[in-house]
Amino acid sequence: HPARGYRMGRRQRLLDTYKRSAIKTVVLTVMLLALAQWFLHGQQHKAAPATAPATTTLEHNSHFIVVTTQRSGSRWMVDELRRARCIDCGGEYFNAKDFWTRPKMRTAVDGFLTLAPGKNVSVVGKAFEDMRDVWARKEKGTSPKRRQGFKWMLNQPMDIGAEEAFDLWLLPVLKQRRAKLIFLVRRHLLRLLVSKITNADSKGTKQHRPHAHTTEEASSVAKKVELPARRRLLRALDRENRTMATLKALFETSQKAGIPSKFLVYEDLDRDNIQFDSIRSWLTDGDACAQDFDKPSKDVKIHNKTDLREYVSNWERVKFTLRGTAYQHLLCDDLRDAPESDVGRGRACD
Repeated sequence: HPARGYRMGRRQRLLDTYKRSAIKTVVLTVMLLALAQWFLHGQQHKAAPATAPATTTLEHNSHFIVVTTQRSGSRWMVDELRRARCIDCGGEYFNAKDFWTRPKMRTAVDGFLTLAPGKNVSVVGKAFEDMRDVWARKEKGTSPKRRQGFKWMLNQPMDIGAEEAFDLWLLPVLKQRRAKLIFLVRRHLLRLLVSKITNADSKGTKQHRPHAHTTEEASSVAKKVELPARRRLLRALDRENRTMATLKALFETSQKAGIPSKFLVYEDLDRDNIQFDSIRSWLTDGDACAQDFDKPSKDVKIHNKTDLREYVSNWERVKFTLRGTAYQHLLCDDLRDAPESDVGRGRACD
């Protein structure tokens, strides 16, 4: 029928027109999406140069912290490091009582690690504020390789302690500020006890000298002391041994977190002073200033005699207590006489 054929032809034409329109729409949409993607990609490349300087101009001073305990020889070690013109190190910045809280400690450490010439950083605590003021007075652009450190005793502040800081917040701050850590232990725990008791006995008197600068001063301080014996001595040595193990564990944790760290032993440094050259170079990232000395070595060992019996009044009782224990090797005058395989199972050296 002619009318029916006309309607079917018209329907086919409309269908073809719709298909062509749909194809044009799809093509146009694809083109617009491609254009939008090209535009956004171009904007990202344009923004990149603006952000690049922010990463390249960050001040990374690589300051450092010495983590240790009292009477470990840290004063002597720090003085040896400070002989280099571009290295300085303060004392026990967290020894103030009833002042420090966790937020204050974090503010102090973070500010300290960003010290730079002419820069006024946010810190709290007198020692940190004094150091901030020293650096703020320096002219900008000077001493680009200068390194500043401070000593953090494991038991400071007394109600918090460094160990807790490592667990809760310290490692991310150290990593962000590219700080370095030095852990110092004293291996001969019996000599460590002698040093602690000597220091404690004279504290509060006119004769108190925690450090000696002449042989005469050392001789006047190095009197014989009485060590605890039997269970009291073993408990004291256990306590010091746990502390040394804690420092070793913190060192290993720091290494795993990517913090540049060194684990140093007082006896090794005392036997081989040349190690200080590599430590100074490490602190300054290999800069020649580490070999530019402007300060002499001043500290003198108080207990400088090899034979420990010279400083222990009840030596026979101490020897009787340690015989057959894991601490028997401490009876050696020099731990080099006790092979590593013997340390821990005991071996008499006299």
